[in-house]
Amino acid sequence: MHPLKAPSPDGNRVKKVLPSVIDEEQSMFVQGRLITDNILVAMECFHWMKKKMKEKKILMNEKPSKTFNPERGLQQGDPISAYLFVICADVLSGLLKKEAVGGGSIHGTQVARRAPKISHLFFVDDSILFSRASVKEVEKLLEVLTTYLKASSQVVNLEKSEASFIRNMRDEVKQMIHNRMWNRDLVMQCFNRNEALQAISIPLSIRNPMDSLIWYRERNGEYSVKSAYHLIKGMEEAEGAGPLNRLKETIWKVRMLPRIKNFVWRLCKDILPTEANLLKKGSCFETLCPLCSEAPESSSHLFFLCPFAKRVWFAFPTNTRVPENVDVVSWMEECLGGKEVRVDQLLCICLWKIWGARNKRVFDGKDSDPYCVAQDVMDAAWECEVAETW
Repeated sequence: MHPLKAPSPDGNRVKKVLPSVIDEEQSMFVQGRLITDNILVAMECFHWMKKKMKEKKILMNEKPSKTFNPERGLQQGDPISAYLFVICADVLSGLLKKEAVGGGSIHGTQVARRAPKISHLFFVDDSILFSRASVKEVEKLLEVLTTYLKASSQVVNLEKSEASFIRNMRDEVKQMIHNRMWNRDLVMQCFNRNEALQAISIPLSIRNPMDSLIWYRERNGEYSVKSAYHLIKGMEEAEGAGPLNRLKETIWKVRMLPRIKNFVWRLCKDILPTEANLLKKGSCFETLCPLCSEAPESSSHLFFLCPFAKRVWFAFPTNTRVPENVDVVSWMEECLGGKEVRVDQLLCICLWKIWGARNKRVFDGKDSDPYCVAQDVMDAAWECEVAETW
C-alpha cells in the first residue's frame, strides 16, 4: 500500500477468517477471543503449580519489544499489520504443538487429570512456555525458538526473559537449567551495559559445548602475532587520527604558499628526512644534528632543542615559547588555530626557514645566521601576502 493512501479493506476480510486458521492459544486480534481468556488460564496454571510438587519450567517475556515491522507497502498503523503479525506468530505455535502433541518432546503442564495439556500461551509478542524442568526439554524449546527466529528474523529479549520453578525444586536442577542461559549478573559486571545487552541477546548453542577462548582476528580462532600487530597498529593510528585531522584543517587555512603547507604537514606526520628518520630506513649512519652536532637529529631536537633553533626563536618577533619536553604535534596543537591568523602564518614559515638552514648546511656546507633566518621569516610572510593579492 502506498504510504499516502488510506488503508485498504483487506484487514476486515482477513479478520473474518482468522478464527478458523489461528490456533486457540493466541488470544489477541482474533474475533471472538479475549486476552483475558489467556490471562485466566495462565493464572490458574500458576496457582496450580505453586501447590503441585512436580518439576516444571516457564519462559516468559515480560515486556513487548519491537520485533515486527510492516513492509512491502503497508504503512505504519495499518489495521492489517496486527493480523499479519498474529499469522506469523502462529508458526511458532505450530512448531511448539508439533513437539508437544506430535513428538512428545515438550510435555507442558496439566492442572488436572482430564484437563488439556498446555505447552504455550501467546499474548501478541509476549509468550509463556511450559515444560518439564529437564535439560532435554529446555534444549528442545531452544531449538524450536532458534528455528522460528531464523525464519522470522525476530529476536528474543533474553534480558526480559525469566525462568520460574515450583516451590520444592532442587537447587541442582535449577542450576542445571540456568546453565543453558546467560549469567546476566556476571555479564553485566564484566562489560558495559551496551556490550552486555548485545552479549546476552546471542542464543546459546543447543549442543552446549565447553567454553573456549577465541581470537576473533583469525578465521581459525587461534592467536597469531601478525594479527595482533595489525590490531595494535590500527588502534595507534585511530588514536592519532583526531589531532592530526584537526591540525590538517588548521594548516590548510593558514595564508601561505602551498609548498610551506606541504612541509608543515610532513613535519606533523614525522616523515621529513631527518637523520633519525633516515636511520630507521637504513639510509644513514650519522645521526647527529648537522647544525649543532650535540644530539641525534629528530624533529623535536631540530626545531626546538637545537641551540641554533633556540636562537632563531629568541629573535622571532612573536615571543614564542620554545618547549623543552613536548612533541611537535602537541606544540602545534597548542600554538596554531588561535585568533591571530598572522601568528599562525609566521610560526609555519619559521619552521620552514629552520629546515632551509639545515638543508643549506647539509647540502651546501654553509652556515646561516639565526638572526638573519628570523628576518627572512618576515620577508617570506610579506611575499606570501603579495602573492595572494595577485
